[in-house]
Amino acid sequence: MPVTQIIEFRTDNIEECLRLDHEYLQNMSAEKRQQLFDRGQTIADKDDPGHFFVVLEYESLEAAEAAGEIPDSKKLMEDVSSLVKGEIKFFNCDVLSYEVKPSA
Repeated sequence: MPVTQIIEFRTDNIEECLRLDHEYLQNMSAEKRQQLFDRGQTIADKDDPGHFFVVLEYESLEAAEAAGEIPDSKKLMEDVSSLVKGEIKFFNCDVLSYEVKPSA
């Protein structure tokens, strides 16, 4: 079953978090990148400045867990943790329905 992982955090330095994320992805081998999420995005809460979410889509919970065990993934979390205020919350969610806007 597909899984969406939502990571919730607060920071006053989102630019540095994004820089670290982009650097991490650029330096990762193509083989390891294939083990990551299928689709990912970082989003900002428009009603609460400094509140952010990372939304990652995986084909299964096993794929999400495997991606989290990649040493580069652990290193990124360590580096970003120093920029975060409070705790980082993780939510692993089963995808019950998925809709796509129809083509015109």
